Amino acid sequence: MVNCRAFGNGSALALSRNSVDGFKIENRKFESTVEVQRTDIEDDRIGVYGPLFEDLGRHTAEFPDELFAELVASGFASECYDGQFFFDTDHPVSEAPGGEVGSASNFTDGAGPAWYLLDLSRAIRPFIYQERIPFTLQRRDQDSDGEIFLSRYLPVWRARLPAMSASASAARLRVEG
Repeated sequence: MVNCRAFGNGSALALSRNSVDGFKIENRKFESTVEVQRTDIEDDRIGVYGPLFEDLGRHTAEFPDELFAELVASGFASECYDGQFFFDTDHPVSEAPGGEVGSASNFTDGAGPAWYLLDLSRAIRPFIYQERIPFTLQRRDQDSDGEIFLSRYLPVWRARLPAMSASASAARLRVEG
């Protein structure tokens, strides 16, 4: 945390030296492929396949929410930047530059379902979502798509998204000086 102090009347600047403990976001590849016989599409007179593909598109739009839910749930058993679980009772913190190291908690045990309050208004956030390649539909339904596609259609939804680990997104900005 960067602290401010009064300045003026010949006082020297108090320089802070910032560093990042480090983190790495690894991307994973995702796909959703459906095999449909070409004749089934050609004979579909009641519109069965249109809603099916529309629903698959909706699912790909909601998929990042599923990744985020997995990430939050894993925070009780996944280490973050300080070697503690992401949700823990004794993360080491320094209240002021050069100050004594104390501890902070972002976890309170209790009965009932867990709930989360996240401050996403700040520049340094507890979780990072980095969409490298969004889900896109790659149609495989043309005669020119190759021999394998002459008797069936293979629409493919493809994306490259982050692993979204809590340890990757919870890097601590350390201020010294």
